Amino acid sequence: MVLLHGIVKKSDKTPKSDLETAKRRRDEVMQ
Repeated sequence: MVLLHGIVKKSDKTPKSDLETAKRRRDEVMQ
C-alpha cells in the first residue's frame, strides 16, 4: 500500500484538485 495524498476531509465530496494530485502520483508510482 502506498499513501499518495493525505487530506483532512471536511465534506462528503473530495475536492477535484486533491483527486487529480492523487491520480498523478499514482501514475508516477505505477511506472
